[in-house]
Amino acid sequence: MRPHRIAGFVAVFLLLYPLVRRVWRRYVVVPWRMLGDPMAAEPRPTSIDDAAVPTETAAAFAAAAAHLAPLGFVRGLLARAMETIPGAESYLAVWVHPRNAAVAQVMSVRINRHGRRGRTRNVISLHTRFADGGGVEIGNPETPGVFVPNRAVDSVRWPGMTNVTVMYYLHARRVERLRDGRDSVPAPPPEPAVLIQWLRDQHQRTVRRQLDAGYYWHDEPAGVYRKTLKGTFLMTWKLLWPWKQLRLGRHARKLRRELANYPDLKIIAHPAANPKVPGIHPETLARLEREKLQNATPPA
Repeated sequence: MRPHRIAGFVAVFLLLYPLVRRVWRRYVVVPWRMLGDPMAAEPRPTSIDDAAVPTETAAAFAAAAAHLAPLGFVRGLLARAMETIPGAESYLAVWVHPRNAAVAQVMSVRINRHGRRGRTRNVISLHTRFADGGGVEIGNPETPGVFVPNRAVDSVRWPGMTNVTVMYYLHARRVERLRDGRDSVPAPPPEPAVLIQWLRDQHQRTVRRQLDAGYYWHDEPAGVYRKTLKGTFLMTWKLLWPWKQLRLGRHARKLRRELANYPDLKIIAHPAANPKVPGIHPETLARLEREKLQNATPPA
């Protein structure tokens, strides 16, 4: 081989090696190291009082409560949440709407690793279930989840939206549009013991879907579920390019389609989120706030 060709091959190798090394590490080495990571088989949320909630989390919970209570929700549980992965620190407030058969969950999650405190993420979700096993959901997580979802539940993600009144307004409209004659499953009573069992049942259903999809396997002697080879790589790749961007785009398009079903919601770019994700016009926010105050039950 001629010297100039050898030099060319060396130059190409030196140029591509850092990229190949980075890709290999992120797409192969990192998920391989997480193979077999445990998830608690029987997590047990613990009911706590307000004084046990960290200050940052308490502020987020109070902000959500300022919307949920006037909307007719009743707080039934404040808990140190089910911590299914090592290093997680989670708190959860569960609110129920007895009349409209809706459940709201306000969760604060921080994952601490390598001796460092992680960033706290607050997520709000609203759920309504139908008697046939289907349902409607809305939530505001920054990124889509990596677990296999319940295909019978029509869910929409609204990242950056922290106004629970607006979220519930859209959720209630979607429930009626998608009901198709189905009866709603009554919301569980707002009692801590009942809601703890309800959370555990929801967790077991979620885990069953992951087992059926081959994402986890049950390590009975250790009392945990462990990631399979398939689950480890697929769940990691969902958070990486290009799958992450494709999923974000799909969710954003669905949100726009959902909001387009309700012309009275004036859509503009939400200032606190990705400008490609719809937000709500300030006039609509003001109107919803007025309606919330008008519909609020006066104190006895």
